Amino acid sequence: MQRYFVNNKLNNNHFIIEGGDVHHIKNVMRMNVGDNVICIYDNFAYYCVIEDISDKVLCKILEKIKKNTETNGHVSIAHGLVRRDKCEEVIRRLTELGCYEYIPLVMKRSIVKLEKNNDFKMERYQKIIKEASEQSQRNIQMRLSPVMKMDELLANIKQYDLLLLADANEDNYHLSDLNINLSNKNILVVIGPEGGFDDSEKALLVNNGFKVVSFGNRVLRTETAPLYAMSVLGYLLGDIDED
Repeated sequence: MQRYFVNNKLNNNHFIIEGGDVHHIKNVMRMNVGDNVICIYDNFAYYCVIEDISDKVLCKILEKIKKNTETNGHVSIAHGLVRRDKCEEVIRRLTELGCYEYIPLVMKRSIVKLEKNNDFKMERYQKIIKEASEQSQRNIQMRLSPVMKMDELLANIKQYDLLLLADANEDNYHLSDLNINLSNKNILVVIGPEGGFDDSEKALLVNNGFKVVSFGNRVLRTETAPLYAMSVLGYLLGDIDED
């Protein structure tokens, strides 16, 4: 059943679907009055029936869905800037895997250099997140942070319970060896760009409380490493218990 994130709730009984989703309902899915959809509102999903289709779509709420598809904790991935095609793929897959936030990070060895703020295609990436969230049946859309520099990232680390740095040269401590209870934890993982970490960046992160972890014996591409991290941490966190 098709899912749509909605912003407008009417009289506690109806949702209004607007924007590009109206075109999708009318012209792509060719839905009609009486067809069912799932609306996501304020992190909850609802079974609905379409009551009217015009320039907007009016949906009547039938039932709240108890199942929650999110992980039992939040994982944020701070990732050294990569090319647009790689960034799109990473964002799409992280959304599907349940990542809470993606933070594009300016790092010394990043091949990509942004000349202007609008060089980072926020609107394009937000659209990918929305589509991937609906496809993977999530109750929230992954957050997309504005591009950050290292000092900006470090200024916000107090909100996290666990700080991790992924290093291909680490031999002793694997990500899956975390022996603490991760439930309800906010976790930040920093992953380098194609060129990896500069030594000064690694030292700065370690000095600010980041634990260095390995992703195994193989060296992963920068677009693969975030997906590996989210897969392992998603497994360790588990799913939110249903009410």
